Amino acid sequence: MPAVQIWRSLADVPAGLGATVVVIGNFDGVHLGHQRVLARARETAASRGLTVVAVTFDPHPMAVLRPEHAPTQLTTVERRAELLAEAGADHVLALPFDRDMASWTPDEFSQRVLVDAVHAAVVVVGANFRFGHKAAGDVALLTRLGRTFGFRVEAAPLVEGMLVAAPHLKVLITSREVLHLYGEHELIVPPLAVPDPARRPLARPSARCRDNRARQCGKWHLRSSDSGRR
Repeated sequence: MPAVQIWRSLADVPAGLGATVVVIGNFDGVHLGHQRVLARARETAASRGLTVVAVTFDPHPMAVLRPEHAPTQLTTVERRAELLAEAGADHVLALPFDRDMASWTPDEFSQRVLVDAVHAAVVVVGANFRFGHKAAGDVALLTRLGRTFGFRVEAAPLVEGMLVAAPHLKVLITSREVLHLYGEHELIVPPLAVPDPARRPLARPSARCRDNRARQCGKWHLRSSDSGRR
């Protein structure tokens, strides 16, 4: 697969991009919920002859707004773009998130990003999607804005039993949880995430997952940010 192009600002988006199907999210690690959103977008794009643009943020919004609560980064922007491309994205727009962008209302975000920059014909998001200043926007508001601006909104259902890792991985993710959340991705794990003998071993597929790979399982490789692959 050729290297996916990463646009790092609204100004980087080509003027002649044309209509697109857009997905929006942090997409760190591109877990199975993200993959479901991308699959839905890819299907919609194929049926309409459009391209898929994944809109993400760098840094993570929490790193700007509440850095003490910001989640640990699992993938670099470059690796995230690769995973998004593997999941179905044609282009990646990594918006430089700052306090100015944090002040954008849902209407402003929709106008500046979805309409003016990436020319969204369809926007596909997860059912729990929030956006805009103080997370004021949700899927219902995005749908109303879509009627105003001329794009359709599709909400992909959440993966059953989807889990959320604690910030900074202070609570270690067990192998079963990892396999449930992610496919065959390599993620960055900070040095503090060391195996805890009191919990299940990291990165070892359970028998259930080995026998049921068609569902939500796969191989998960831990790569410490400074100590190599575990």
